[in-house]
Amino acid sequence: MKSKIAISGAVLALLGLIAVQFYLISGLYRFQKQAFDTKYAGITRNALIEMQEEFGTNGFDSAFYMMDQAALETIYQVEFSLSDTGSTDIKQIVLERFSLILKEYETLNPYIKNFLQRLNLNTEFHSYFFIRELRIITPTQSYSIFADDGTDLVDQENRVIERDGAIFVNSYVAEGNYFYIEFNYSIDFTYRTKIIYNEMKGAFLLSLLSIIVAGAVFLLTIRNMLKQKKLADLKSDFINNLTHELKTPLTTISVAVSSLANPKIQDDRKKINDLSLVIKNQNRYLSYIIDHLLDINLWERDQITLNLREIDPEKFVNEKIEAFCYENTDKKFSITRNIKTNGKTIFIDEFQMNVVIQNLFNNALRYGGEEPGILVEIKYDPEFKLIISDNGIGIRKKDQKYIFDKFYRGSQGVESNQKGLGLGLFYVKRIIELHGGSVNVISKQGSGSAFIVSIPARKD
Repeated sequence: MKSKIAISGAVLALLGLIAVQFYLISGLYRFQKQAFDTKYAGITRNALIEMQEEFGTNGFDSAFYMMDQAALETIYQVEFSLSDTGSTDIKQIVLERFSLILKEYETLNPYIKNFLQRLNLNTEFHSYFFIRELRIITPTQSYSIFADDGTDLVDQENRVIERDGAIFVNSYVAEGNYFYIEFNYSIDFTYRTKIIYNEMKGAFLLSLLSIIVAGAVFLLTIRNMLKQKKLADLKSDFINNLTHELKTPLTTISVAVSSLANPKIQDDRKKINDLSLVIKNQNRYLSYIIDHLLDINLWERDQITLNLREIDPEKFVNEKIEAFCYENTDKKFSITRNIKTNGKTIFIDEFQMNVVIQNLFNNALRYGGEEPGILVEIKYDPEFKLIISDNGIGIRKKDQKYIFDKFYRGSQGVESNQKGLGLGLFYVKRIIELHGGSVNVISKQGSGSAFIVSIPARKD
C-alpha cells in the first residue's frame, strides 16, 4: 500500500514538473513573440524614416496619384448610386479598387526588405493595408465609401486587425483632389514562429533535459522500489522455505528418537534398523541444506576455484546415472541414455560437475510426469553439450528468465509445493559459467523441459 502511494505521488510530481515546464515555455514564447514584434516594428519604422529622409517619400506617392485618377473616374457613378438607391455594391467595388492600387503602386516593401537585408535579418514577410476611412470628394459633396466605425456593411478583404501575428507599422492619411483616405500599414513575417523557436532552442533543450532527468530518476526509483519489494518477498519465501526444510527432518528425527526409547521397539531389531536409517537419512538431508547455505557465502565471495581434470565424459555421466538410480530405488522412473562420445575427453572439475548433474537429475525426477522419464544426451558441436530432458510439467515462459536466480522457485503452480530452497539451478549456472560455458533451458508448459549445458572442450 505504501509503495502504491509513493508511486502515485512520484507520478503526480513528474506530471506537475511537465506542467510547470510547459507553462514556463509557453510564457517564454509569449515574451519572445512580444519582443520580436517590438524589435521588427522598430526596425521597420526606422526604414520608413530613412526612406523619407533619403528620398523624400513615404512610398505611396505613385499610389496616391493613381487613387486621384480612379476617384475622378468614379465620381459620377458614386453620385448616381448613392443618391438613388443607397446600394453598397458600388462602395465595395470602389474599396476593392483602392486596396488594389495600394498593393500595386506602393514602393515601401522593396525598401524595407533591402533595409532588413543590410541588417542580416529575415526578409520574408507579407504586407497588409487596412483602410480605416475612404471618401470620394466632389466639388459639392463628400461621399463616404468606407468607415471603420462598426456601422458600415462594406467588407474589406485581408482585415489585418483580425490577423494574429501581423505587426502594426504606421498609419497614413492622404487627401487628393477627389479622394480622402486613412489606412494602416502592417507586416507579417512568414517564418516568425520558426525564428522565435530558434531563439528559444536553449530553453527547449534545458526544459527537455530536466524532464528526461526527472523521468529517469523516477523510473530508477520505481525500479529500485520494485526490486527491493521483490528481494523482500524472496527473503520471506526463503526464510519460510528454510524453516520448513529444517523443521521437517528435525521433527522426523525427534519422532524416531522417541520411538527408539520405547521398550517394545528396543526388542525389535528390524524396527531399530529402520529407525536408525530414517535418522541417518534425515541427518544427511540436514547436512545437505547446511552445506548449501555455506556455499552461498563462498559463491558471493568468489572463493570457489576449479580443479580441472581431463576425463572421459561418457564414463563420468554413466557413473552419475548409476549412483542416482541406486539412491532412488524407492521411486519409479526411467532414464534413457544417448551418450556415446567415441573416446573424446573434456576438462572439468568432477566434484562441481557432480553437483550440476545431481541438481538437474533431481529436478527432472521432482518435476517429471506421473512416471518420470529422463533423457540424457551428450553432443559435440564442437563444444561439449550435456542435455538432460524430462517429460514433466514444464516451465512457464514468464518464469524461464528467473529460474537461474538465487532462491527463485516459481511464482505458482505445482513447483511451489515441492521442497527446496531455490538454489539448485543457481549453483548449476554459476558452476557452468566458472567452466567458461553456459546453461540454457528449452521448455513449454505441460510438455517437459530440456536443460542444455555447454562447456568448451579444451582446458583453456
